[in-house]
Amino acid sequence: MQPLDLIKTRFQIQSIHTEQYSSIGDCIKKIYQNEGILSFYKGILPPILADVPKRATKFFTFEQYKQLFSFGAPSPTALSFTLAGLASGVTEGFLINPFEVVKVRLQAENQVFSKQISAWSMAKVIVHENGFGLSGLNKGLTSTLFRHGIFNMIYFSFYHNIKGYMKPYQVLLVEV
Repeated sequence: MQPLDLIKTRFQIQSIHTEQYSSIGDCIKKIYQNEGILSFYKGILPPILADVPKRATKFFTFEQYKQLFSFGAPSPTALSFTLAGLASGVTEGFLINPFEVVKVRLQAENQVFSKQISAWSMAKVIVHENGFGLSGLNKGLTSTLFRHGIFNMIYFSFYHNIKGYMKPYQVLLVEV
């Protein structure tokens, strides 16, 4: 995702009144000239640190929710997969949101990479300024819950409901 995620974030946070970048090329050029090549990787540590727990949470909770939403049936139904996907995504969203907040704040910094504070220091700044709530480390929680919930609902539902219709892959060997 890096450095495209950084460029996306820069465009998202600029306002019409203080437009800094006129195009993607202009954004790349200005970041490189003003902040240096390493600045394209600002905010990369939080997603790296969060990725393994995020995936583990997603798949573990999906399996738990799948059993819960089977409502005693011998095997999960299409509804079970859909509800389990939604619930696992919402659970994942709660876990990942603080990391997203830190990542975006790091990406929003317009200074040379070598002068940027660490991810841990940024998290402490956010907590000091705004706390843990919806103005601090959990800013944007609602949209993160919707994004992860809906994505996982579609992902798991589609996968588990369609895989039964697919033929198993067979390797065809041709003798020469």
